[in-house]
Amino acid sequence: LAVVLAILNQACASTAVLEYAQHLLRDVGVTSQHQADSMAIAVSGAKALGVAFGLLLVRRIGRKPLLGWGGFVSALALVLVALGAACVEPKTLLLGLCVFILVFVATWGNGYWVVVTEVTAPGGPDYGASSQAAATATMFAAGWVTSLTFVSIVEAGGAWALLIYAGISAFMGVFAFGMLPETRGLSLEECAAAVAAASSRGRKRSAQAVDSDSESQFSDTSSSDMADSCHE
Repeated sequence: LAVVLAILNQACASTAVLEYAQHLLRDVGVTSQHQADSMAIAVSGAKALGVAFGLLLVRRIGRKPLLGWGGFVSALALVLVALGAACVEPKTLLLGLCVFILVFVATWGNGYWVVVTEVTAPGGPDYGASSQAAATATMFAAGWVTSLTFVSIVEAGGAWALLIYAGISAFMGVFAFGMLPETRGLSLEECAAAVAAASSRGRKRSAQAVDSDSESQFSDTSSSDMADSCHE
């Protein structure tokens, strides 16, 4: 869970958007360096607000809705970014960038570190710390790859290529609601039990799916054998 969270945290272009905000603004006709700098400052201000809101939200909202709705709203904001870039509307693009950064930082940006600590609790002091370190290394690697490829993807696919990152953000919401155990208000020991229970339920569902497939294949084989016998 921690490693998947780390990859999603960066694969939605959360860091790349900040790094290449001025590049996106230039593409929609913002040629004045002063205007581009002012807009980039607005995006950075949205990040600062996101940090402040995130500190409040993480104490008041459960982990699943925090990351779930954070992913969905971030996806909508990235659709707005793509729309602004495609229609060459600097204001729409800037609004989308600010909303995306504010929402992402307030939810996944802050919540990620809390959730990773909680979902690695089953590993105990030793393995839990190692798992957190692995997740952090994965997150930085994912961020590097995303930043490295961001401009190339946008230039190759045009403005609508930004919808790729919107899709990843939407999947973040699905993953949070579907896979994360709710750990708000629990001690680390209780978090470990909750994560273990969620993992157990996941293994049971997988086993049931395999059994169902096996039964279906057996039934199909039996039906085929009976049909062949009747034909003879």
